Amino acid sequence: MSIKTLARALSIKRDKGITIKPSPKKTLNIVIVGDGDTGKTCLLMAFKGRQFPGDYVPTVFETYTRDIRVEGEIIELGLWDTAGQEGYDRLRPMAYPHCDCFVICYAVDNPDSLYNVKEKWLPELEHFCPDVPKILVATKKDIRRRTLAIMDILNGNTAPSIVSYEEGMCTAAMIGASRFLETSALCNDGVTEMFNQTARVALEEREKQKEKKAKKNARCCIM
Repeated sequence: MSIKTLARALSIKRDKGITIKPSPKKTLNIVIVGDGDTGKTCLLMAFKGRQFPGDYVPTVFETYTRDIRVEGEIIELGLWDTAGQEGYDRLRPMAYPHCDCFVICYAVDNPDSLYNVKEKWLPELEHFCPDVPKILVATKKDIRRRTLAIMDILNGNTAPSIVSYEEGMCTAAMIGASRFLETSALCNDGVTEMFNQTARVALEEREKQKEKKAKKNARCCIM
């Protein structure tokens, strides 16, 4: 359709009193979980284009919104930043209803945070939201690069506790994560891609649920 033809069509609709409304945006609720001081808030700050926070301040609850484009479609992400400390274990699940996808974070310089993915976060999410998809995200991957560089200088005489990419992949498979990604909020490396993949996972799950509902309704009609 040419520009003139489109303009003429829009003019006709206005003359007839027809209001053209834009299609409503799809919205997705994404909840970020993980141990304290794993960089969850820094990921969100990097994604929002805000300044990287210098000091660690524990989060209780923070919410953000941002639009992204997935396969040409504008999606509004509602982002929930939660507290990982044990003192908030009873409060944190209040953010879980209506979640479309969980992002479980661990830090590559904190092996205990990866251990807790299996021992704490997976059981908690499966208890409250067993059918919601999840992705596993490694944060602070820039620390691994710096550590390896230092080890080269010291001829490998240090043995720091750094989680390898393979360990993260293995854990992602064990917990049934839909995706595994590594990120660095400090370098803004992989952050946008991580949220894009999270949106894709949530949309894929939404389509699966629609198909299941349609099949169920079809069976009911036949009966």
